[in-house]
Amino acid sequence: MINKLPGMLKVFQCCCYVLLCCSVFGQNKINQSDAQGRKQGYWVVEMPALRGERAYTMEGTYKDGKKDGPWKKFNHAGDIISMESFRNDKLHGPVKYYYPNGQLSLEGSYLAQEIRRDSARVYDIATDENKMQAVEFDGQSVKNGWWKMYDERGHLLSQEYYKKGELIKVPTFTDSTDSTDSTDAKNTQDNHSPKK
Repeated sequence: MINKLPGMLKVFQCCCYVLLCCSVFGQNKINQSDAQGRKQGYWVVEMPALRGERAYTMEGTYKDGKKDGPWKKFNHAGDIISMESFRNDKLHGPVKYYYPNGQLSLEGSYLAQEIRRDSARVYDIATDENKMQAVEFDGQSVKNGWWKMYDERGHLLSQEYYKKGELIKVPTFTDSTDSTDSTDAKNTQDNHSPKK
């Protein structure tokens, strides 16, 4: 049995080596593109300082070259700057933005509008004809639901309610921490418009 021990040790070492290689090469890859050059999967993007904006890092998932799902943005020290949700490369879902001290600054939610397809008459220079052609109108993201703004100590400063991009309610505050009443946005705007 003592003579078999060195051989068993070599087999054990080989098995460990194979398992180690499998675990190293089996890790998820980041920053990958498909055969068509579209970004796919998990990405980490380093952005250098540019035109007065500080350097930052973004991380999130791409699907067919478009941002999809949650994305986070960090400063050079690793502190969170923002968390945003995307669908089809448009803001869609909850978003949060932070002060440099780490306190929540703003939170809300976006709704990605669908891409509209229509047709329009287009002049073709080559044939000198007007033809009907399909045209896509890019859907934009609009505010949807409650949006809340906080001061650097975490106290609620203001809140607004949106429905598909239209401001519906603006609560009135007695101080920076309490909401006492909510008013229709249209009534609030009418009360603050200049008198004739």
